[in-house]
Amino acid sequence: MAITVEVNKAGSFNIKGPHLIIRDCFPGVNRRPIHPLQVSLIEGDGVYTLTYTMDACVIVLKISAVDSKEMVIESSIIQKGKTWDWFHPICYGEIEGFHGVFRQGLGMGGPSGYLSLKTIVKDHTKIESYGIVGLSDSHKQHMIIYGDQHDRFVNSYHLDFLNGDTTRVVMNAGYRLERLNHEKITFPKMHMAITSELEEGLTSAAKHIAENMDARTSLEPLYHWCSWYYLYNNLSHEILRDYLKGFSQQQPAIPLKYMQIDAGYFPAAGDWLTPNHLWPDGMKAACDDIIANDYKPGIWIGPYMVGNQSKLYKTHPDWILYDLDGQPVIPMKFYNEPQIWGYLDEEYFVLDTSHPDAMAYIRQVFRTFKEMGIVFFKTDFMKFGFQDSSKVKRHTPGKTSVEYFRDLLKVIREEIGEESYWLGCIAPFLPFIGYADGMRVGGDVGAQWKEDDFGPINMIREIPAVNYFNHVYWQNDPDAMMLRDFHIFLNETEVESLTLLQAVSGGVVCTSDPLHEIAKTRVDLFRLVEPRGKFKTKVLYLDSETKETVLINEIEKDATYNIFIFNPTEEWMTRELLLSEVVGVSDLYVRAYKAETIDNHCCKSIVARVEPHGCKLFFVSKEKHLQQPVSNIWSWYSE
Repeated sequence: MAITVEVNKAGSFNIKGPHLIIRDCFPGVNRRPIHPLQVSLIEGDGVYTLTYTMDACVIVLKISAVDSKEMVIESSIIQKGKTWDWFHPICYGEIEGFHGVFRQGLGMGGPSGYLSLKTIVKDHTKIESYGIVGLSDSHKQHMIIYGDQHDRFVNSYHLDFLNGDTTRVVMNAGYRLERLNHEKITFPKMHMAITSELEEGLTSAAKHIAENMDARTSLEPLYHWCSWYYLYNNLSHEILRDYLKGFSQQQPAIPLKYMQIDAGYFPAAGDWLTPNHLWPDGMKAACDDIIANDYKPGIWIGPYMVGNQSKLYKTHPDWILYDLDGQPVIPMKFYNEPQIWGYLDEEYFVLDTSHPDAMAYIRQVFRTFKEMGIVFFKTDFMKFGFQDSSKVKRHTPGKTSVEYFRDLLKVIREEIGEESYWLGCIAPFLPFIGYADGMRVGGDVGAQWKEDDFGPINMIREIPAVNYFNHVYWQNDPDAMMLRDFHIFLNETEVESLTLLQAVSGGVVCTSDPLHEIAKTRVDLFRLVEPRGKFKTKVLYLDSETKETVLINEIEKDATYNIFIFNPTEEWMTRELLLSEVVGVSDLYVRAYKAETIDNHCCKSIVARVEPHGCKLFFVSKEKHLQQPVSNIWSWYSE
């Protein structure tokens, strides 16, 4: 499973895995290979240093082996008065032996996951992967390529067909320069590693990135209530008091940690510290009520969002971001019915945090919220501020979008403190590492099973695809659990299977439903999935296009597991899992969740027949002492 490099006479190079080759690679700029006037090569001790000289720049690549399974490309560019949009250590390298690819989306909603070459050809899919990519060969071996630092540049991997020829796949691997006007720029190391297990290789790369960027994984898994997915923007202080009273009467108490107030408390986006008519006593009084009921207050905020009807915009129009033509950058427009959240704003602008006064304002906002007692922060629409610096006018130019983005993250963390829980949403993933404790990974859920903005389809795809960095970068947040038994289109099977899918994934657990009003069976379901520690989930079949999702939690080191099979399709399916293959141990006792008897059977395999939109959850152990009923999926072994 070795990976090697060979340099060709013309100065191109080949990256060779056991069955996959990236051939005839040159560095490139703006997605085009360079045509050097001169190429020099220095070779020694397995290290190749290539210097490419052009009229407009000099590029240096240093290619070296970490070990037999991994190599690193270090790169730099010296610019001679000209700037570039992109730089690629590997440009238009042709991939031989290519069978499929794992792609990673930029942020929430992806698209992420594995695609076979057959599917890519059939659907004419152009692949753009951010921060990491996995190239698969027909022997089920994978070449994982990733940048090891993401605090300055967007790092992407673009795969396409050469001149439309579907038999020839080429790749650009590089960094977005955004016309950064520095004479010499040194880029993060680009690693290339061979692995026989795709998820293992992705996780290993994620751990390397997390270590380099001081990822935050110390806080316990989140178990909280968020106001959005039932009340939406209609939560008021009066309703909050009713909910707090109702929640306090639950017996036994549901150990929620945070009560989070979502969007709808302000008169216009940007005017965060001015409460609207729904909160006549102000947000400090609301926080006091939450604290008095033994919860910790949480708040939603879109730090970059500025509504055109806001006092902030009318008073400080110079605080927003403008394009190169001097027009406001407008990520969202509402010129028809309905307008978002019931507000009057027709346009939403972007706060230019390179303006020192704008940054001071947002610092004051978070400081004030923290002084109110708020210790949970959900920052949303973070992609608003992730604007290519070559395409906008910033008050203080000279940095990349990633650098400006992390400047804001640093300020927010300084104000909310190390102890506060920070959940990112609609955000680029990699630049957020080191600041977020949790991160939304899938699109908004809703009360129906549809492939649109208010259904679980995107979440279903993204949960297994991004599992490799759960509890590595942060805690993954699949979004709220829809538990209510009224005002909902989801049936009993769908509610249960989606709740268990979200829970078994091992990340954030939350709901927005009125727990004091829903059926006891739904409350018991929420108790069933209460986090009891950090569990890393294994995803089966990540490197294939199977219809089902299979997740495995190792509960204890002595062969104790949750095994979850989920059927998102419209047809019944029957699946058999050999225990020796999926957990490495055979002859284990297996009992299905909701089994009618407490008999436990020693098995070599699990056979499951799963209805459409349904699931099967199995509790598996080497000892015959599984209890009935199970009250919590994480602690059944010790009950």
